[in-house]
Amino acid sequence: MTTVAAVAEAIGIPAEKWPGRCYEIAGLCKLAGVVKGLLCYGHYIGPVTPGTLFAGKPIVRHGWVELKDYRVWDPTRWVIEGRSPYIYTGTGEDYDYGGQRLLEMMQRPAPTPLPAKAIPHYRLRLDKPVLAWLGKNLGVTRFYGGISLDQAHWIANLPLRTLGEMARPIYLELKRLRLEARVPLDHWTRVFKHRKPLEPNCHSGWCAKCGRSATQDDYCYGCRRFVCERCETALGGIGPGHAVEAHWDNEDDE
Repeated sequence: MTTVAAVAEAIGIPAEKWPGRCYEIAGLCKLAGVVKGLLCYGHYIGPVTPGTLFAGKPIVRHGWVELKDYRVWDPTRWVIEGRSPYIYTGTGEDYDYGGQRLLEMMQRPAPTPLPAKAIPHYRLRLDKPVLAWLGKNLGVTRFYGGISLDQAHWIANLPLRTLGEMARPIYLELKRLRLEARVPLDHWTRVFKHRKPLEPNCHSGWCAKCGRSATQDDYCYGCRRFVCERCETALGGIGPGHAVEAHWDNEDDE
């Protein structure tokens, strides 16, 4: 369904009433079965036509749908461009999921490390490479996993491009500590609902924790670190079925 008329009929709202309702319209399209994909909220960072609704605004908040092949499906881009209504389907260079660029620009330094003899609020149980990465970013020379609440909040709100492949194990550990609410929902959704399929040359078909082949789970985040379904359940402590829920082929996100 690619015509504006067909989409308008499916969601019951004429196109002339779409301006200023980008996320709502994109969400309604998904609910109506017009499109399958990941409902996204973030910033439009492409050119804005003078005289349009968003002209002169320093930040253009926007909503769209990301397709399974990572292309953008956007029913309201025409409002920003000042064009007649049409459905945009194309590349995503003009879209910033979750406002990552702004988050990177506003990222504050890591909180002051805990004193040497202080009792940490939380103790992270993570593999050594992840702990080493966290220690480096937290500015702690000998980091054994003890963190304060401020440090936990800072870690949870790091940009996705900063976290990279570390996002998944860190988020699972924050969930174990009942701190997942501090992770931005957009970040959680990206990591657990829309992970990238393994590339043909990816060497992550084995588990980074137990070393066994894990070909039954061919999705990962970052394609460098991989935890099999069995270890993921044990590590995350979140019960069976999590690996299936986290995949793109979850019914709610197709």
